[in-house]
Amino acid sequence: MLGFDNTYALRFGLSSWDKSIAENFWLANINSDFVDKLDFAPHPKNNPGNLPALAVKANNGLEIAWERANQLLENFTPEYLVTAEEVFDNHENYYIANYWPEDKYLKNGHIPGAIQYQPKHSFQKNTDLTTLPTDKTIVVYCYSGQHSNFIVAYLHLLGYDVRSVAYGANGFIHQIMAETEASPSRTFTKEQIKNLPLVKSGETPAVEKMIEIPTETIKVAGGC
Repeated sequence: MLGFDNTYALRFGLSSWDKSIAENFWLANINSDFVDKLDFAPHPKNNPGNLPALAVKANNGLEIAWERANQLLENFTPEYLVTAEEVFDNHENYYIANYWPEDKYLKNGHIPGAIQYQPKHSFQKNTDLTTLPTDKTIVVYCYSGQHSNFIVAYLHLLGYDVRSVAYGANGFIHQIMAETEASPSRTFTKEQIKNLPLVKSGETPAVEKMIEIPTETIKVAGGC
């Protein structure tokens, strides 16, 4: 939205880089504690409504985006994440958007009350964006939390009150993800950890032999 086309996210962050980091983050947080609490019924979207009102001085799209980005950075809050436990225990307090293809939403189950939104399609103004409420906290979740974090940033720019479920579905139905989602970007396993050289603060980098990582063919598809 801000015009950059050369930015990338490291899949699973530094947990995919170093085992000790993974042990404190991804490996410590993946679980299947909520398998027996899943909902398999479809739930309808809201009727289309209005976009949030923005307090900005700019009057064209790109300038508004930059002004909103600066507002958010100046008033940054870590409350853009929510735990799976909080959402399952208090799901009626949130408008929950399941960011999966519809077949996965119905087959794998979802957080109680969650409403399905099609990846890379639903959050456009000419599709389902305005079905999101402007008077209730929205929770978005995907497989791993990567795409939902992108969506949260995008929706915050637009003025929505929105959170992402930490670690995505891996944080509450990891075993189902491992059994049904073979894509390496959707399920975290120990095989994702590459144990590459890592320099910590204050250390002098050592000269090491280049480590070859097998090239992975990426197939563009919906979802996380």
